[in-house]
Amino acid sequence: MTATGEDHVTARGGPWWWARRRSAVFDVSLAVVSALECALEGIPFARDAGIPVAAGVVFGLLAGSVLVVRRRWPIAVVLVSIAITPAEMGFLMGVVGLYTLAAAELPRRIIASLAGMSLVGTLIVTFVKTRQDMSRGDLDIGTGSCPSRRSRCRWASRRLRCCSGCMWGRGGG
Repeated sequence: MTATGEDHVTARGGPWWWARRRSAVFDVSLAVVSALECALEGIPFARDAGIPVAAGVVFGLLAGSVLVVRRRWPIAVVLVSIAITPAEMGFLMGVVGLYTLAAAELPRRIIASLAGMSLVGTLIVTFVKTRQDMSRGDLDIGTGSCPSRRSRCRWASRRLRCCSGCMWGRGGG
């Protein structure tokens, strides 16, 4: 009984570590979309790597489903996102993982180092893939290629600065 004499009924919590059922549904929905994205991106990865397509799809499904634990272990989601960067999958997982990491109460140096690792991994994969495409003859360097590549790198650096501002813009030390 409360001070007014009414029975106090506590709200039903969510499963496992979620405070509310709505949070669990949202995280599972994000994980399903991310798993589908990674599974679809696993098909060209499997062809390029010379492994069975089914293995690439299963790898993508497993990697994409990591978003289920994003509230409990945000660092794990970002590390998995960085680990699958060479397979060129997990864009949604990377963005949601970095956002969740920025919203978590973690030291700024950890957030900055993981965001920097994500950016460096993306840049390395971009340059390696460009070099491979050029050596195979799939990429023709024309007048528009270098400016577009420069604008993509500029966009990535602005994104990092924007994310850094969001991460470090919150108060506290």
